[in-house]
Amino acid sequence: MRELLSAYALLSFTFVGSYFLIRLLVDLPLAAMVAADVCFSGFMVYLFRRHQYAPCFWLHPFLLLIISISVANVWFDSGDGWAHTAEATRIIEVGVVNRVAEISLAYQSTNPLLISKILSLGAVPGIAIPKLMFTNASQEAYIVSQSLVLLILLAVLMPLVRWWNVVNDKVLLVFTLFLAISPSFLVFTYAPHRHFITQFSLVFLFRLFRVCSGLTPFSG
Repeated sequence: MRELLSAYALLSFTFVGSYFLIRLLVDLPLAAMVAADVCFSGFMVYLFRRHQYAPCFWLHPFLLLIISISVANVWFDSGDGWAHTAEATRIIEVGVVNRVAEISLAYQSTNPLLISKILSLGAVPGIAIPKLMFTNASQEAYIVSQSLVLLILLAVLMPLVRWWNVVNDKVLLVFTLFLAISPSFLVFTYAPHRHFITQFSLVFLFRLFRVCSGLTPFSG
């Protein structure tokens, strides 16, 4: 329990530190988002500090920086980006509750599956952070922000998963690194999307199921 509390105390400082860095670099949105990513990458390195591959988390912000400045097309128009961006912008403007009411009225339906599909809530955090923090953020800042959201979610969840002791720590490190810097991570940066949140939700559901079912930890 002490280690868990220490981890979340450090995570709290990470949130505060990244916020102040963003405010300090408010005129440089891309630099601010990368700096915030460095903070959370550093937390992940600390969390798995007993393992030799933990420093691989430092690749996260630098890979994101390289990818973001390498995108030559209009990123918001890629894939379903235009729809996610428009929906996220509307949610930021009117709020989730009012947006749900608008959708229900427009489609004459209260079907939660329909409403959740249109809302695309998984895409909102990555778009909301630059939009709320900066006056005119570049698309590079949005690209970094989208992947930063997953890293933040992992940083929040992993101390708890380690405390649950449902998986060997080395396996957990490899699994977390795979989520953070694997080829799927690289592919997911090509357009605005909601799949990072979906991916995290599945991970959380799986871990929670193992805890509730009382299964023995993985070996390895």
